Amino acid sequence: MNRLFEVFLGTIVLFLLALAVVESLPGLYPSSYQPAPGLVQYTQEQLAGRNIYRREGCVYCHSQQVRPLEIDARYLHGTRPSIPEDYVYDNPHFMGTERIGPDLSNVGRDNDYVSEKGRQNLAQLLYSPRSMQPESLMPSYDYLGDREIQQLISYLQYLGAWKKPYSQPIDFNQWQPHYWDTNLKEGNEGGTGRNSGAIWPIWIGIAVVMGAVIVGILWSWRTDQNHDPEGPAHIMIGQQDHIRVE
Repeated sequence: MNRLFEVFLGTIVLFLLALAVVESLPGLYPSSYQPAPGLVQYTQEQLAGRNIYRREGCVYCHSQQVRPLEIDARYLHGTRPSIPEDYVYDNPHFMGTERIGPDLSNVGRDNDYVSEKGRQNLAQLLYSPRSMQPESLMPSYDYLGDREIQQLISYLQYLGAWKKPYSQPIDFNQWQPHYWDTNLKEGNEGGTGRNSGAIWPIWIGIAVVMGAVIVGILWSWRTDQNHDPEGPAHIMIGQQDHIRVE
């Protein structure tokens, strides 16, 4: 029983080691993406606003990815759907998985939120959301100082403002193959959703863990086969007989 526990414990340790390797090695591979046309790095003001966005958990209610689907057309604001090259300077990215609030990929292109008038509207929205949108579920951020509010606004106005405008209607059928190729496949030319060179550590980790499990089971089985469960009893009987003889 103790041996089985040792095998189990060793397997867990190897699994955690393999998991650590799988999670850390991909970071050693540089991304093959190039910045999207027009994409510029964040200013210090915008980066500070991005950190506030992260700290306040905005990513849990707002996505930053416009899919090439009709349902996402309202978030285009005169530009194209999102592509992987849009996120080159994002670490981590805030693509999100929920839309309790609207997508913010291109909020910097929304006519209501551009220029100085847009800054005022965004400030009002952050201080008192329901004064501008009565059905909004967003909490008030009136506890943030004026400086942080302005930094957050600078970040929001950056989003999508650098993108090339598209005057013609978007052909979603044309964009969908690029979207699926870059997000769901590995090793495609021009960049992928993940770095294909980082896949082999996953298979190595799985092989190491499975090999350790098999070796541990065989070792435990062989040890049990060679173990005489009645051996301790025979030793005790022999010792007692020796005592009687004396």
